Amino acid sequence: MLNLNSDLIDIWTKSYSKKLFKYSRVYFFKSKKAIKKLGSHNWKQEMNQVEDSFYLNLAIRNGASQEMPYSTLILIGKNLNNIHYKSLTKTIIRENILASDGFVFQLDDLQSQSKIRKALRRHNFSCPQESKAA
Repeated sequence: MLNLNSDLIDIWTKSYSKKLFKYSRVYFFKSKKAIKKLGSHNWKQEMNQVEDSFYLNLAIRNGASQEMPYSTLILIGKNLNNIHYKSLTKTIIRENILASDGFVFQLDDLQSQSKIRKALRRHNFSCPQESKAA
């Protein structure tokens, strides 16, 4: 009887050690692969995407049209986050008109989006209603 139990224990130990070795190899290679994947991931791009989504949501929360291009909404959100341009940008969103270099553009005009983005990037914009009142 003692011999039978020791044989069972021996068999169980051998099979368990084989499984343990197999699982440890898999774990080692998977963890090595995971560490390599985490190290090679582009975290800067990931942070830029998070930042862009923050500015996008800020622009939409302040009344910007969702029909505008993604990059224009991001620039509007960046200007809303800037203390110096916040009130002017809110006025521009409300009026849906932007003036830059003597030209007047509608924010949702798809033909002039490159000029609108250039004005928003360089902070070279005003609201035509404010210039008439002044």
